[in-house]
Amino acid sequence: NAFFGFGNLKTIGKLGGYSFAYYLLTTSVAVGVGMLVAFLISPGKGSEIFTAQVIVKPKEFNLEEFVVNLVPPNIFKALVDFNVLGVIFAVILLSMAGVSSKNERIVPLLKELEEILLKMTKWIISLAPVGVFALISSKVGESGGARAIVPLFSSLTEYIFCVLLALLVHFFILSALCFFLGKTNPFRILKTVKDALLTAFATASSSATLPITMERTSRTGVSQNVLNFVLPVGATVNMDGTA
Repeated sequence: NAFFGFGNLKTIGKLGGYSFAYYLLTTSVAVGVGMLVAFLISPGKGSEIFTAQVIVKPKEFNLEEFVVNLVPPNIFKALVDFNVLGVIFAVILLSMAGVSSKNERIVPLLKELEEILLKMTKWIISLAPVGVFALISSKVGESGGARAIVPLFSSLTEYIFCVLLALLVHFFILSALCFFLGKTNPFRILKTVKDALLTAFATASSSATLPITMERTSRTGVSQNVLNFVLPVGATVNMDGTA
């Protein structure tokens, strides 16, 4: 839908280049911050949780395998297998072909489908707190109740502090990028999109938060075509928190 909104491949290519350069930069910064904080604090060191020997076999990067996975032989199989990169590549290729052919008859269908999917996602988000509460309650009960859980949380305090510290450092770095590169007050944007941030923190899912993110970000004055392209791709590619 975003591709058809721009109408030409030159504009799409320029925006795509800027977007992926930003994603690469912020993900690299997130990886560096995470590694630095983990190295300085060493969460879990000496904890009984990590006494068991775990053998991890490193897997070397294979360019051929990466390219093969990037181009799915079957788009429906990629959807079932949750091959995110393959799905994104197929959608981008299909959209570029549609823009080149200047066939806009499919645009109304895509808009209607987008609204339906966003509405379904909002319904799922509204039920998420109940589901999370039920899941955590069952796990607490299976573990022996609060008496068994409290020592576990005590041993994870250092890890939780490490994660929150890394997120805070990364937040200030992104705020600086927003101020110096975007020439925008980051706190004004935060005030506008605070609901999306709270939802993302509670669900730990950028994809589930996407409808709220798009709705709140549109209030900052960003073009709707830019939102439709940057945010969905960023929700699956630019996972700084995971990094």
